Amino acid sequence: MATHAWTLTTGPTDWLSICGCGPVDGTASTLSSFCTELQGQVALLIMVTLLMKVHSLSNSSYTSVCDNQGALKHLQPSQTGLRLCHHKEPDADLILTFCQWSDNNIHRTSKWVRGHQDDKKVNEDLTDVEQLNIEMDALAAIAYDLPYELQTRLDQEVLPAETIAVYIQGNKITSHLKKAIIYACHAPAMEAYLTHKHKLTDYDKDCINWKGLKSSMTKQKMNQQSVQNSFMDGYLPMHSYTNNNMHPHHGAQYATTFSYLKQQTISSIPHTHMP
Repeated sequence: MATHAWTLTTGPTDWLSICGCGPVDGTASTLSSFCTELQGQVALLIMVTLLMKVHSLSNSSYTSVCDNQGALKHLQPSQTGLRLCHHKEPDADLILTFCQWSDNNIHRTSKWVRGHQDDKKVNEDLTDVEQLNIEMDALAAIAYDLPYELQTRLDQEVLPAETIAVYIQGNKITSHLKKAIIYACHAPAMEAYLTHKHKLTDYDKDCINWKGLKSSMTKQKMNQQSVQNSFMDGYLPMHSYTNNNMHPHHGAQYATTFSYLKQQTISSIPHTHMP
């Protein structure tokens, strides 16, 4: 479950401020801090737009404050307009919704604030935006206690701004679209290949720390990933063979790496699954 919170205010002591909080829909694998911050920015823009309509304002301006630099960067005004490639971006549904609600009569500026400053500063030393950011974190935490029907939904709908969306096994794909399609098409064949090649039982596959292996791979440079892929595909289940047949200049390095991975495999959580 994930939540977001927002406020429309002139400062921490503004008693006329408008606040809101709610869930962020999606599965656990698609939810992230980036996604929750985008949801808050979309909610804030919608509120500003509705207030303009209600009060018949021709134009308005506001400063959007956020502790996620990636979210602010993705919501910068585009000089080229919307294109189909936007659907490949992370959380494209929220980005497209933000673009749909954007209006030339709304002048928006953005400002990044470092999060969780209450861990490093006393209240007296916090700036106004830092104080507001802390208050929004607390408000987002309250949203976890909302009634069940208002909590995170796993079955996401196609938003009006999206027009189209990709679903795999009932789950809406909102990020890493290419990887998700490749995995859905080739994962069963790859799993069967690895099972046959290395004679893995279901128990062996459940005990391997696949998440640990994936995390280790993503931290490597591309050329190192290629080498490590080769070693894992050919030698991972045969640790003694790995030690004896590696390049003399790199054998110790990779032997140490796989020794670590083997220890992580043994101590991994029993119910992990293949990525």
